[in-house]
Amino acid sequence: MADSTKIPVSSLLPDETAPEGFLGNGNPTETVAPRPSWMRQESNSAESKPPDTRDRQSRLVISDSDASEEEQAFSTKERLNNWFKTAAAAGYGLSLLLHGLILLLMALWFFPQIKEAMSITTVVQSETEELQPFDAMDDVHLEKPAGSEEVVVPQLTEVIEAADLSTLETKFLKDVTASDTQGDGGSSGIGSGGFRLLEPKNAVKAGSFTAWTIPIAEIPGEKTTAGDSPRPGQDYHIVIQVRMPANRNSYNIADLSGKVIGTDGYVQVLPLQAYFQDEQGRMVRAKLGRQLPIIDGVVQIIIRVPGAEALVKDTIHVKSKLLKENQKLEIVFGKHSLND
Repeated sequence: MADSTKIPVSSLLPDETAPEGFLGNGNPTETVAPRPSWMRQESNSAESKPPDTRDRQSRLVISDSDASEEEQAFSTKERLNNWFKTAAAAGYGLSLLLHGLILLLMALWFFPQIKEAMSITTVVQSETEELQPFDAMDDVHLEKPAGSEEVVVPQLTEVIEAADLSTLETKFLKDVTASDTQGDGGSSGIGSGGFRLLEPKNAVKAGSFTAWTIPIAEIPGEKTTAGDSPRPGQDYHIVIQVRMPANRNSYNIADLSGKVIGTDGYVQVLPLQAYFQDEQGRMVRAKLGRQLPIIDGVVQIIIRVPGAEALVKDTIHVKSKLLKENQKLEIVFGKHSLND
């Protein structure tokens, strides 16, 4: 067998020097130098992959399970508080306040109109409790042409000796003491003739105003007298008489205002709930703007009052701008007197 020639390891690597792991005699040591990076297999680089971060990312999406319900509730309240401080919340609040105020003002005007729907009347509102009439009303009454001084035809007021006072709404209201008045002759104005009730001796008087009662007959054939006090539960009339200046022949009812207040709390407003007699003796409601006839220098309005269980007294508050008077009269049942 031929002799084998020993080839040192360094001859296998012509471009490289012998690594430190080899000795001069060609025997390798126990340790071998690591390979260069370009000599490593590609499989090693393929096996090295970036760490999977899906679990970590999924954990970031999940909310903290340790958060308590109190913290979540506080967060909701905080968001609401922050919203209330915005301009949108201020706009909504201002709009709600404005619309609520408008509805309140409309209600204050609308509901009193419903209560007064039974009587459609134009009323002037004022700060005082008393009903204030119109300051000025045009007198649209047309007088008949005055006759000549040579032809004078007296106009007599109708007089009936006896009358039933219980039929105010359907018949003439005439008292047994009704006056027999005459007109002025040629000038046949509204105040030239008509019906007038004479006041009794116990009538209540204050300034230019006079008041008395007339009970309404409830039993067939019953006779009543002016000035008598009604029985408990018996309906009656109150006559209010106003003495006028001598230079007038008609009176605008809008000038008169006041109230009739009973001890049982019953209230009637003047002149809206009053009547008067026209030239034919018919009972006419004294609406605002009407012209009342002046007979013998006085005007009379009549009020029907329902009977009360316990009759004590009626208080009459009456005011006239024309006369510049504001009077208070009290009719005490059983005795008519003026409250000084």
